Amino acid sequence: RAKEYGVPEWGGVDAALNHPDVEIIVNLTIPAAHVEVATAAVNAGKHVWTEKPFSLDRESGLALLKTADAAGIRLGCAPDTFLGAGLQTARRI
Repeated sequence: RAKEYGVPEWGGVDAALNHPDVEIIVNLTIPAAHVEVATAAVNAGKHVWTEKPFSLDRESGLALLKTADAAGIRLGCAPDTFLGAGLQTARRI
């Protein structure tokens, strides 16, 4: 599909982590992999935006935050109900 839409490069996680033009990784993996993928991205010098949950336990989440802070990398996390009924109702109101 990348060729069809004119995307010049594509590949797996390693391709994204090692590409010099990639500044941020959008982590849409399963929750059990969020910390592992985010940590790999931080170690590759990439900022990370991930789905909720940020991590499955407090310890791994804190370790990821400390690693990112030491590297000067930003982490972001979005709610898993971004387009859920509650927010849609709030928008209508």
